[in-house]
Amino acid sequence: MDILGYSERGIVNALFYEMGRHKEHEAILQGFIKLAKFPFCNEGPTKGQKYIIIIEQSFSDFGDADAIVLIENNQNKKCMIFIEAKVKTSSKGKWEISREYNKFQKRLKTKVSSSNLFTQLYHKSRLIEALKTKISIESLADIGVNFPTWSTKETRKIGNNPVIKKAIEIIRPYIENVYYLAIVPGAPKDTEEFIENFKDEKHITKNDKCETTNYGYLTWEDIENYCNVKKLEGVIKVFKYNDGQIH
Repeated sequence: MDILGYSERGIVNALFYEMGRHKEHEAILQGFIKLAKFPFCNEGPTKGQKYIIIIEQSFSDFGDADAIVLIENNQNKKCMIFIEAKVKTSSKGKWEISREYNKFQKRLKTKVSSSNLFTQLYHKSRLIEALKTKISIESLADIGVNFPTWSTKETRKIGNNPVIKKAIEIIRPYIENVYYLAIVPGAPKDTEEFIENFKDEKHITKNDKCETTNYGYLTWEDIENYCNVKKLEGVIKVFKYNDGQIH
């Protein structure tokens, strides 16, 4: 049986479900994480023995996460990776991370778009900051977190959806070491050039100093090559089905 998913959600689901059911799933997942580059921090995510993957999790006003990887090793050291994935739709000639960042910076003077990659990363980092203050689930649901004037919402909350609350409880033990991984459709060379210039940007906003230390990146081209090497046939078929729609 072939299962073919469309565009961003289709490829993200195919990727993680294929890795999850692989007979060497831990090694395949570890290899995938090792592909990612975290150029601004001294060490990347912990190599784990236990993993939990959550796909397409909503955090209400803080946005959806395309995927979350929770990692724990034998010494009970924990970390998590928020994954935000972008694709190049067939209607666009080219997707550039530098253009995405410039759009975000420009919109800081007015109102930022919630679909922008850097907005999405910012929202997740603010959620983690709030959790680190030991804010209660009830406060996060009913009172929320104040956001800058350029945000489309002055206050962001998780609301009272029980599954969202459950997700918060699941990720809470992992919040001391959090990484933010952008999967992008841009060419590896262009992405690397942007990162080289971006490394001097210690924060993506000047007002509330949202740090970028644990930001990382990975391109779909690198992922597709990895899937070919590891013979992840289900993902390869979804890449072929979405030819021109992913990168």
